[in-house]
Amino acid sequence: MVNAARWVRECGFQNVLLEIANEYPHNGFAHPLIRNPKSQANLIRLAKETAPGLLVSASGYGDGLVHKEIAEAADLLLLHWKQHAGRANPGAHRGAEAVRQAHRVQRG
Repeated sequence: MVNAARWVRECGFQNVLLEIANEYPHNGFAHPLIRNPKSQANLIRLAKETAPGLLVSASGYGDGLVHKEIAEAADLLLLHWKQHAGRANPGAHRGAEAVRQAHRVQRG
């Protein structure tokens, strides 16, 4: 991740978002650091320190929820909305709204 952040910075790319892990809680990730929200937040902060100005985030599962640690560290919230029987998860918007409210309070 540090190498990727440096590469984006050194190449001078703009309008780039570095996603640390897509659906980080997924069991397909063998390393526990990838699946842990606190570790994801630390990796997000490390990438931002490595390449200031680079947008960095990570996405959770398809329930629309974002762990607090990710929401506080990330530049963007990457919400996944899985479909079930042709309909979005009916309660997912509540998680997104709670995160939005938390950011509004924390960032003024």
